[in-house]
Amino acid sequence: MSDASVLERLSKFIDRESPRMATFLYRMWCDQQQAITYHELRYAILDGGLSIDYLVDWQQDYSQYLSECYAPLAQKAIKRAAKDLLLEYGGDFADPMMDAMDDYITKHGGKLIREISTKQFNAINTLVRQATMTDTMTVDQLARAIRPCIGLTQYQVGMVKRFYDQLREQGVSHKKALKRQMVYAAKLHRERAALIAQTEMATTYNAATKKVVKDSIEQGLIGMDSKRYWLDADDEKVCDKCGAIDGELVDIDEPFSNGIMDPPAHPGCRCGVGYKLTRPT
Repeated sequence: MSDASVLERLSKFIDRESPRMATFLYRMWCDQQQAITYHELRYAILDGGLSIDYLVDWQQDYSQYLSECYAPLAQKAIKRAAKDLLLEYGGDFADPMMDAMDDYITKHGGKLIREISTKQFNAINTLVRQATMTDTMTVDQLARAIRPCIGLTQYQVGMVKRFYDQLREQGVSHKKALKRQMVYAAKLHRERAALIAQTEMATTYNAATKKVVKDSIEQGLIGMDSKRYWLDADDEKVCDKCGAIDGELVDIDEPFSNGIMDPPAHPGCRCGVGYKLTRPT
């Protein structure tokens, strides 16, 4: 498995442009939002017409809808993707990555996300499963789908409050400070959703790839002395810590020198793993 193929497959899972099911989902949102949009919600709260509790309840209800009603549609998309592979490659074709990703999401998906309810956890896993196992969502579309499910963390809420307080200390009026505070909160909200989408997709893909390789070793299809090495995303966004270990070679079950067993090394990390596979002896 070459560097190019590993990063290409990771890139395709993260950046693919074929949003059929996503388009359906967003269209439903638009229909629902004819009653009240996020923009209208924000200003209704700002003007005192709605309590912030309304938005929190809406997020929980939306998450429950995704878990209970939308999940079967996503599962149909996954089955359709599997059928498409069979039609393209023949009846004997099987993609172990699909099973590995499904297994990882079921057992480990969403566990790194802080301060979410069970409803939100299940909703995010539903969306990540669709994004990683079908051809229907890019990472940006996944982030937009996740956004209505979540709020800000307590730390981010504190940041938003401090932002308002600083504006007031600078002499900004209450109404203008509140409006700017809402814009700032919306920015943090978008960033949190994007971070969750990026991290969950990358974690799922990298973990599934490793499982497929290890299973192949156990089945005697590749050598036990195979190695793996860190692959950064090779662009200007790569952090110094990840860039420093690009190409570092370790055993299959050995952590890298940064202490990380498998990327992502941090939220938003886009690194992958390359494999130097040997023949079985």
